[in-house]
Amino acid sequence: MPKTLSSACSLRRHSRLSTSATIATSSAQKHLPGRMGGGLGVAVHQGADRSQERRLTRISIFIVWLFIFCHAWKLAPTAYESWHSTDGTDHDDWPFALLVVEHLSHFLITLNSAVNFLIYLFL
Repeated sequence: MPKTLSSACSLRRHSRLSTSATIATSSAQKHLPGRMGGGLGVAVHQGADRSQERRLTRISIFIVWLFIFCHAWKLAPTAYESWHSTDGTDHDDWPFALLVVEHLSHFLITLNSAVNFLIYLFL
């Protein structure tokens, strides 16, 4: 009994896939003037794929740029801490400007995490 049910489900799935492929090809051919048949549906999908690829490239570049910008600020406090701090927790003798940069870097790292979602949404 299970083999028969599995075969019936497989046949139904194959039937739906071939029907939707036929509908997609015929609708693409209907909306494009000129030649009939022979790869017009493929040309439509390639244009859409190219547009989607450009969008994803733009998103990736912006996310990498934002990551570098937000995390670069942490380099100065980390370097100062590694050279001048004995236990890594004492910030009393740090210059005021370096403390400001450290707090700014923490804010930017948090902002980077929060903004990534918005980048995917709007770009």
